[in-house]
Amino acid sequence: MAKSNSLSLINAALLPEFVEQLPLIDWTEYAKNFPKISFTSDSFRSKQEFIINSQEQIEYVAADAGIVALEMEKFFKDLKVLVKTKLSFAETLYYAAMLYLALLKIHPFEDGNGRMARLLEKWFLASQLGPEAWNIPSEQFYYQNLSAYYRNVHLGFDYETVDYQRSLPFLLMLPQAIQHQS
Repeated sequence: MAKSNSLSLINAALLPEFVEQLPLIDWTEYAKNFPKISFTSDSFRSKQEFIINSQEQIEYVAADAGIVALEMEKFFKDLKVLVKTKLSFAETLYYAAMLYLALLKIHPFEDGNGRMARLLEKWFLASQLGPEAWNIPSEQFYYQNLSAYYRNVHLGFDYETVDYQRSLPFLLMLPQAIQHQS
């Protein structure tokens, strides 16, 4: 089990409640595959990023451009710890969803943050559970439940006020996607 005190950004506080609410899902664990990922501070956006809703209002203010590289350094440090840790099935789902959420909230790129978060979620699942995890229809489930998805990822107006204690509804969407598939 990953120790929350070894992680600097990814929050494990809701893991017990997540596990308690997780439906029973049978899954076989496979060997880990961790590709080399290389980012430099130049890889990230250099200006402030805002998420605008359909009414042309600011929905979310991403991490200040001046702290993105530092936040991503913390993110990759946490990711490295998680990849090297033998996780249970429940922990794998929890951290895959939490990684998705953390990357989405930092919003490190000018474009493609949602696509990158979905890819990261799927890659992490596959690295922990095996290649069959690429078939989990999480993207389809998020799209089919778009209003719940947007409500569940809204954890604060800006990066400084994001409250991960409110993230359980989003975290549970991943196991719901698997359960919905069955």
